[in-house]
Amino acid sequence: MLITDTHVYYYGKDDWPSNFHPVSFPIKVLNSTGYFMARTGEHAFQMCKAALFNDMVALERILTASSPFEALQLGRTIKGYSDPVWLERRESAMRHVLRAKINSSTHLKRQALEFKGKCFVEASPRNQVWGVGLSVGNPDITDPTKWRGTNLQGKSWNTVINELTRQG
Repeated sequence: MLITDTHVYYYGKDDWPSNFHPVSFPIKVLNSTGYFMARTGEHAFQMCKAALFNDMVALERILTASSPFEALQLGRTIKGYSDPVWLERRESAMRHVLRAKINSSTHLKRQALEFKGKCFVEASPRNQVWGVGLSVGNPDITDPTKWRGTNLQGKSWNTVINELTRQG
């Protein structure tokens, strides 16, 4: 993780804001009557996607996936998937996951609040949707005009942390 006066750049399982960081937490997903225990944020996110499209078989497979990468791959096999529907709902699903993750641990909540007011940036060199398409080591990472991606996950973190700050 790279932390500056204005930004928090993160990527990968060692950085707590990452969906690949190993932290188990309960999450309620659409069309379910109870909570599921997610192994990572990625597991939870892909379970939300499966539930949205009512693919409970995929949800169960994602729930038991051995890694966040496997959960991500399984999320690409969801039956009934519709790009227009997912594009409309994906950011709210991400915020739902991040709220569940952060509310599951006073330690995580404390860490998040330490960085209130900073802009979170997923420094994924390969992801231009959820990240910025640049790695932490890239000299252009600190210049938002050179980012290649939309940073949807970082923006989702910003929203969730702002909500926490307003709640006191």
